[in-house]
Amino acid sequence: MRGSIAIIQPPDRSGEYAVVFPDVPGCASCGETFASAVAAGREALSLHLGSMRADGEAVPVARSYEAIVADPDWAEERQGATPISSPRAP
Repeated sequence: MRGSIAIIQPPDRSGEYAVVFPDVPGCASCGETFASAVAAGREALSLHLGSMRADGEAVPVARSYEAIVADPDWAEERQGATPISSPRAP
């Protein structure tokens, strides 16, 4: 996987930022600050993809930012969120 777009959602009622990966279903994380959410998201992505590889599952293909923006399934999650590109997962 070249890199995956993460969507960092603004703090919710708990005060934490949520991190979701549109191209990696089931992979999510959170953090008390934006920076800690990004770090936790990177770790979650690495562990999730590592687990998929260990289980012999196919690693999802990363889409471009433009493709994710055009995906209506992610319209609500993107509102008020900050998209970032994570580095290549190991």
